[in-house]
Amino acid sequence: MQQKKAKKLSPSMREKRHYLIVLVDDCQPEKFIKDAILSYIGTLGWAKAGPQIIETGRLNGKNYIILSVITKWQDNIKAALAVSGKCRIIGISGTIKKAKEKWLR
Repeated sequence: MQQKKAKKLSPSMREKRHYLIVLVDDCQPEKFIKDAILSYIGTLGWAKAGPQIIETGRLNGKNYIILSVITKWQDNIKAALAVSGKCRIIGISGTIKKAKEKWLR
């Protein structure tokens, strides 16, 4: 018996995402970002916003993270990171490629 493959969602059905480039002063940037978002919007907000850490690295002696979020929740994520105080959002883009070209060069 053959199993059928699940169909992919069409682009119009997928949720749109934006990519935030965040500079973090903490030595464990991934844990810091997760804690900051969870403390501000909670577990239910985390599930609705769907934040994903795409890439981490170092830029001019500071840690950076490319964070993917659903566009409807972008303002809440920005507020959560602003309240934390140890990080700074340097840019937002619709694609990872443009985000890297514009803010990580």
